[in-house]
Amino acid sequence: MYKLNNITAAIVLSSITIVMGCGSDSDNTTPVPQPPSTISLSGSGVKGPIAGAKVLAYLMNTSSPNLKGTLIDEGATDSSAQIVDLALPTQQLTSVLLEIIADTDTTDITTGLSPVITQLKTVVTPSMFAAGQVIFATPFTSVAVDLAITNADKSDALYSGNIDGVISEAELLAALPIAASQVKSALGFGLLDDIDIFSTAPLVTNSQTTSNALTQVAAYRTAIEALSAVILNIQANALANNNSSVLTSDDAMSAIALDLSDGEINGQNGDQAIAAFSDVVDIVSVIMVDPSTLKIPSTDIAVTDIENILASEITITGTSANVSALQDGSINVTPVAARVNSDIDGDGVADRYDAFPKNPGEDLDTDNDGMGNNADTDDDNDGVLDIEDAFPLDPLETLDTDIDGIGNNADPDDDNDSVLDAEDAFPLDPLETLDTDIDGIGNNADPDDDNDGVLDAEDAFPLDPLETLDTDIDSIGNNADPDDDNDGVLDAEDAFPLDPLETLDTDIDGIGNNADPDDDNDGVLDAEDAFPFDPLETLDTDNDGIGNNADTDDDNDGIEDPTDNCPLVANPDQKDIDQNGTGDRCQVITTGIFDISKWDDGSTFK
Repeated sequence: MYKLNNITAAIVLSSITIVMGCGSDSDNTTPVPQPPSTISLSGSGVKGPIAGAKVLAYLMNTSSPNLKGTLIDEGATDSSAQIVDLALPTQQLTSVLLEIIADTDTTDITTGLSPVITQLKTVVTPSMFAAGQVIFATPFTSVAVDLAITNADKSDALYSGNIDGVISEAELLAALPIAASQVKSALGFGLLDDIDIFSTAPLVTNSQTTSNALTQVAAYRTAIEALSAVILNIQANALANNNSSVLTSDDAMSAIALDLSDGEINGQNGDQAIAAFSDVVDIVSVIMVDPSTLKIPSTDIAVTDIENILASEITITGTSANVSALQDGSINVTPVAARVNSDIDGDGVADRYDAFPKNPGEDLDTDNDGMGNNADTDDDNDGVLDIEDAFPLDPLETLDTDIDGIGNNADPDDDNDSVLDAEDAFPLDPLETLDTDIDGIGNNADPDDDNDGVLDAEDAFPLDPLETLDTDIDSIGNNADPDDDNDGVLDAEDAFPLDPLETLDTDIDGIGNNADPDDDNDGVLDAEDAFPFDPLETLDTDNDGIGNNADTDDDNDGIEDPTDNCPLVANPDQKDIDQNGTGDRCQVITTGIFDISKWDDGSTFK
């Protein structure tokens, strides 16, 4: 295998200029070693290892759609699939696009047939040169390079371009590892994160001295053969639907890269259909095929049996590594189905939906403040901490008083008490809706709702501060009711406005006339009083409606009382036989009967 020749020293030395002072002893100066003028590049092109292919090295030109700048050298792959005869000038150690192209003499070592994938490419960066890295071009690197070209100028959660419509070398070099991760995530059939598709060997070399290293080789090669089989299936699908289809494997790889550029393989780039897939039916199903059903192209060998293939091909590649772990079943790679969405951080959220696609601990940034929701204490940036926020992802809501799933701002009835908030004095308290006296205490808890000083339990109008009583229970409060006791006598004229059984109190003794036995308090009971309401009168002897006290002729006999010998007995003739001043009509005639039984013996007489 060919190695880079002391690249780091060459780069350093090529930048050193020796300045010699006048009069120096040049004969005693030690000659400075000159760096080599070229650097040999080693590696392979692998679908299966490709022997007898052309290898072209171009200075990378990012203004060219395919990155091809000046062709700086042309080499080949030998019969063991190793890159030979490729020497790059040291003064040209910038990024290089490397293409491996099959021709009629090219063989896939795995099958002994012409390769089913005829073009592979990769990018060799200055850091790869400096590290003396062995270079491998595979279907994965080919798709990753095309994906990086498509996305390098983007500026989003994955890519850091400046969106100026021009790809710079810095943008492309920054995009390559991201593109590689996306391709590996979606199409890697379970490739582990520690496998670098640009540097991990997909065939056994003398560098693989551990079981872990051989496992990586097997995993990468399994994915390569599975992806190659899928690419062939895409071609076959197109041909089955259009027998004039000319879709090549290279076209299919480029189309896959374009399709994945929006983060999802679905036959479209954004909202534009992928032209190369126009004849392909259900690209998603083709991509997500069960890998256990896939065969290594041009063979009947399942891609899951790659371990034996790797072990057997070392006789051709010339490797002397110990491959017993591949042969005895110690290493057994089980691929998983490819996915149509890339998820480079493996957090289960597709990159296109992941605010932090490179961070497995974050996938959302609700408030777009650059801090993921898991770390952000206020996800929606509404000023309320998530632990106190009923809607931590909604900047318009923080509370849900009735826990009905509708935030208070949107909920017309926050406390779910069936009273709309606009009409509810306590919109956040399901036990209160009114505060009649506006004292901050809801009516249900307030013992005096109208704050009129009368407890609700004793108040006929607990919600009306102007009313407390309704004596006649006619629903009109006494203050407004002109007849509180509904006895037909207006309160203003009623001595007992609250007593329907009383209206008068003639003698103003506090006892209504109906209950008072002496209404005029003249000492004569009403039943015996000709004028029960007149304290100045009690009798009306002549029943002329004028009380005796006021009547000048009580007996109405035509004789004025002062001269009437019988003022209370009518005797117009004023006859008085005994001339005692009392008229005969009113004279009391006394007759006696002697009762000798009561007499004594006279001894007591003095």
